This record gives sequence, structure tokens and C-alpha cells, in this order.
Amino acid sequence: MTFRSGLLISISIIVQVAAFGQERKPIVLNYADSLVSRTIGGETARVVSGRVEFQQGNVIVRCDQATQFLQSNKVVLVGNVKVFREHVTVSADRGVYYGNERRMDSEGNVRLQDGDVVLLADFGTYYPEEHRAHFWGNVTVNDTASVIQADELTYYEEDDRTIAQRNVRFIDDKNRMVIFGQRLEHEGTRGYTRVTELPRLLQIDTTAAGTVDTLVVTSRMMESIIDSTRRYIATDSVALVRGELASLSEMTTFYPEQDRITLRGDPTMWYARTQVSGDSIDIFLRDRRAHRVVVMGRAFVISLGDTLYPQRFDQVTGETMTMTFYEDKIERIEVNTTATSLYFLYDEGKPNGLNRSSGDSIIISFSDGLLRDLTVIGGVQGQYFPENMVAERESEYNLVGFDWKENRPRKSP
Repeated sequence: MTFRSGLLISISIIVQVAAFGQERKPIVLNYADSLVSRTIGGETARVVSGRVEFQQGNVIVRCDQATQFLQSNKVVLVGNVKVFREHVTVSADRGVYYGNERRMDSEGNVRLQDGDVVLLADFGTYYPEEHRAHFWGNVTVNDTASVIQADELTYYEEDDRTIAQRNVRFIDDKNRMVIFGQRLEHEGTRGYTRVTELPRLLQIDTTAAGTVDTLVVTSRMMESIIDSTRRYIATDSVALVRGELASLSEMTTFYPEQDRITLRGDPTMWYARTQVSGDSIDIFLRDRRAHRVVVMGRAFVISLGDTLYPQRFDQVTGETMTMTFYEDKIERIEVNTTATSLYFLYDEGKPNGLNRSSGDSIIISFSDGLLRDLTVIGGVQGQYFPENMVAERESEYNLVGFDWKENRPRKSP
């Protein structure tokens, strides 16, 4: 029997069939513009078209054309396929709804929307009773704060949780940041994201001079937290590189909206030819360049003064230290509490011994990156060592705690 366009069909199909001793809940055809009964593969089927709508419990399925298999309790759907369950909508070009398994397989321009969350993929399976969806093939998830891309992804509606795998990208467009990895866990309601397999963070910026400047961070794990303060936390074997700035630590936290980076866990920072270490290091940026560095606990600065004499390192140490920069060059260093400095001297480019000074505080000023003056305040002590005592014995004068490291991280070519 065929009902032509314009004829509304309202059919309630109740199939009393036992499946492994359990009663199945049938898929109900609410309406369609036309219906044809057929036998396909030995099974009774109904081919419907037009304004088609099926329902099973609180799940509503709409499409342009469908074939409903009554015994197997499934529907093959074609054209403008949409599945509705409460606040969730799934759409696709084609799909199959399995009534017994409460499952919807979708293919082609698959889209799931759950409030502000929008998920796109080539293929997907939706489990409405489990409030779960699994997608694969060019998967993208958009919410109000970020974008997630992956080869494969599972979305859990009830706690707004996402698990993504293979070729994962977590994109923060506002701060031009991307975390790459192979596994990601995202909890939207908490504003929390974690990447645990091969994480790598990139932030690409353009400097005032028009050149491209890229921040690169690698570690064993990375987290993104969005609450009152957005931050990225990298832990375990953390390496950071941006222009002249580089660092190693066990934990690095980046606050992109505050232009601040904190280093914890045996941190070491490099800037140009200067190495900085201490119990903790806070880096304050301005226009994405180092502006001020604060070191707390066992602060130690080592600088290679003259490349012609690679064994001669200028050194400053103390309990706390503040460094300021101007146009990518050190402008001032202030050291407090048990402050000690060691500087090699040169006369018309030739080595001329060294000075060692100590006091309660030391202030060092630079001009165009070169030492201009050094001021020692409180409990002042100083000593000069002539060149004939220093030559080829430079390491004997290094300050206690000297540790020049050769493992400075650098960007891959």
C-alpha cells in the first residue's frame, strides 16, 4: 500500500518479539508522507519517505527516507538525518538506528550539539541511553573556550567529559596556543584539560619587528585550567624555548593573559648568554619578551662575558635576585642577602684579572648588555686577583654553587 505526498501517516507498531527471553522495545513510526511494505532479505520492511519521524522512548529520529526492518528492530536512514534526545541533537547524511542496542550509527557530516558543545566528524556512534557518543575521522569539538581536534574521540554528556586519541590538538584561539599530543582528557564543566602522551605546546606570535616568534614547551604531561585565571601547567622534564629565552624545570606554569611564566622544581633559565638558577624563578613578560625575572632561594646568575675566553664566567649569587631587561638585554641585577659577585676584567680586550665582592646587597647596572657599574651595600668586602694568578686557573675562583649547564634546550631545526 502506498500513501502519496500530503497524506500524514501515524502508525504505532507494536512488535511482540522475544529476544533471548527479553521483550524488545519497538521503534514507532510517528508519520511519513509515503509508505511501501516490502520483504527484504526475508524480513518484513517498510520503506517510507517525505517528512519521516520515528520514536523510541524519549529518542526521536527524523530523515527524508528510511527503511524500517520490523523483526530486527532497526531503521536505515538517508538524507537530513537528525536524532533528538532531550537537549542533544545528532545529525548526519546517513545512518542506521538499532532499536535493540539503543544505538545510532552515523556517516557523513556528522554533527552533535549539546548546549554550547558542538562536535563534528566523518563517522559517529551515539548511545542515547548511555548519554555517550563515539566519533572518528577528522573529529572537531568546539565549545566557548577552546577547540579539540583528533582522529578519534568519545564524549560523555552527563559530566561534559571528552577523551580524544591520536593526533590530538587542543586549540586556544584567544591566546594563539595549541597543545599537540596523542591522548587528551577534557572536562568542560571544570574547565580542565590534560594531555598525557607526547604533549607539546606552541604559541606563535609576531614581534614588534614583524618577525615570527614561537614559544615551544615539551614535557611528560600538560594541563590547561580555565577558572578565574587561565593557565597552562607542564610537569615532568619540562623544556621551554622562546627566542633568546629557554628553561628547564620539573614544573612550568604559563599564564598567557598575564604574560607570566613560573618555574618550579630545580629550575634553570637561560637568556642570551646568561644562565639563571634558584629554588624558584618567575618570569614576567612584556610584549612576549622577558621584562623582569625574580629568583627566590639560592639565586645564581652566570654569564659568559667574552666569547674569546670561554672559561671566564661572570657570576652573581645570593638568596633573592631581581633582573630587569630592556630591548632583549639585561639592564639591571639586584641581589639581596649574602650577595656575592665575581667579574673578570679586561683592558682593551685583553684579560686583566678579576674582582670578587660581597655584601648585604649588590646592584649591577648594564649599558647595551655590558657591565656599567657595580654597587655593594652593607658589610662590604672586596678583593682583586691579578691576571698572573687567574690565567688558566679560572675555575678555581668560581663561586660556591657554580654549575654551568650544557643542556640548554633549543628549537628543532
